[in-house]
Amino acid sequence: MNTLNHYPPACILDYFTTAVTDACDALDGVTDGVISALSLCHFDPYSLVDQTVTCNGTSLPISTQDAEIVAKSWQGAQRSDGSFLWYGVNPGASLDVDTGTTCTGPVTNCTGAPFAIGPDWIKNWVLDDADFDITNLTWAQYSDIFDRSVSEYEDLLGSNNPDLSAFRAAGGKIVHWHGGADYLIPTDGSIDYYQTRVGRGPPRQGLLPILPRARGGPLWRWEWGGSHGSLRSRGRLGGKGPGACYPARLEWQPDS
Repeated sequence: MNTLNHYPPACILDYFTTAVTDACDALDGVTDGVISALSLCHFDPYSLVDQTVTCNGTSLPISTQDAEIVAKSWQGAQRSDGSFLWYGVNPGASLDVDTGTTCTGPVTNCTGAPFAIGPDWIKNWVLDDADFDITNLTWAQYSDIFDRSVSEYEDLLGSNNPDLSAFRAAGGKIVHWHGGADYLIPTDGSIDYYQTRVGRGPPRQGLLPILPRARGGPLWRWEWGGSHGSLRSRGRLGGKGPGACYPARLEWQPDS
């Protein structure tokens, strides 16, 4: 947003989320307001350019910049040369948190309001400069901050070591859940870790259409260590948000 000097209001971002959900919802054979077949969803955000969205009584055309912001949010962080840094959120996840904006007066007068942990991490932990202005951050600086963050804190906070052999030898068991519509932590990070682990043991994986954060989307699951089986739901409880529900009770069912 800062490099484009363009800050779409939440209603524009929500319009993209609704559009991609409508386009990809039924790809799994069920129309339920949830994108479960994420690998089949190839929605082009630029297809919405020039469509009109009504925001608080004001009609706004969707711009190329709006579409670019959404595309980059789904794509994930990259260096200035286009090389990979980390994954983006899935299509269908809310965009008004990590890519948030705040508007004063008319919806055309907006500024960036990202999830606070990101700016705080950069200023206070990586740069040790609470007054650093992230709005002027260049792509080169962003890449450098990313690398410094990994270099300085991976040993302390990193959770990407794929060797769980000691854990398994001790009889440990993992049931890992990650919501497909998580709007802060990309699901592909969990899938990447799982795929890295595949060659070291027999984990199992699956997508379950249960809704995380009351926002909608499949839950990504893998199991590893100890006995194998599956979690089966018993009953349903309602939650807030479109179509939100979750099991009233989960039971472990060992494989026969």
